[in-house]
Amino acid sequence: MLSAKNLGTVEELLREASFFRIHKHHLINIDHVRKYVKNDGPYVVMSNGMHLTIARNRKEGFQARFLRL
Repeated sequence: MLSAKNLGTVEELLREASFFRIHKHHLINIDHVRKYVKNDGPYVVMSNGMHLTIARNRKEGFQARFLRL
């Protein structure tokens, strides 16, 4: 997706939706996470097969949000 807004602004707009910023370069739709690997990375496997690393400082927040689903 291309946007004239920076990722932080988009993150704020989508905070209440199923989106989570897992890295400074990645804002993902949690509904499209097919697999969450905690120990080797950590990373997620998306519905399109992409593997995306979760930043260390965002791991706990992601786990809390993902496990609520």
